[in-house]
Amino acid sequence: TRTIEKKYSTSSLPTSSSTLTDFSVLASMLSRLFESSRQLSGDSLLSLLDALTRLSNEVMESASMSGQSKEPSLFAVAKLLETGLANLCRIEMVWDITETHLLKVCGHSHATLREFASESLTCLVRTGITYSQTGDKKPDERTLLRTLQKLSRIDYLDVRHQQLECVLQVLHSSGQSLVDGWSIILDILMQAAQLKGQPVLQVAFQA
Repeated sequence: TRTIEKKYSTSSLPTSSSTLTDFSVLASMLSRLFESSRQLSGDSLLSLLDALTRLSNEVMESASMSGQSKEPSLFAVAKLLETGLANLCRIEMVWDITETHLLKVCGHSHATLREFASESLTCLVRTGITYSQTGDKKPDERTLLRTLQKLSRIDYLDVRHQQLECVLQVLHSSGQSLVDGWSIILDILMQAAQLKGQPVLQVAFQA
């Protein structure tokens, strides 16, 4: 999560070293706040997710009006990712609202928004599949991979590239333990084979 956020936030950070320190402390406190969402009741957790998606919708609307000239805030999507990762133990409670919204952002015309959303969504899928092998309450493998499959409906090649990168990582890290997800993975690869775009096809054939 930290790597994804850092990639997209560097250009908007203040330049003063003292301000940078204050900003880092504040960012760390916010991260701990959302990571502690695992302690919230079910109703409170859903209220948090609803507030984040409403904030993200406002950002998407603003980005649609301003075009590519202004970098949008990624705060809401980043905190959706953090909240999802913190609640993998009860993923069935958070998945529908998180998946639906991140898929929506993945189809946005603003490149920065959709790239960050696709990285966040694939991070959740990849981490969820790995988490299912720890002996804790197991996220449903097919549910996670079907989310990855839904990215095939999006025409942007950067999103499809991220989808296939995730398939490749899942196969390398967890391919030996997949049980019910092979038909979904094969369908993703078959759809990718119909794409026009050399880098995307290269990733598909690597998988």
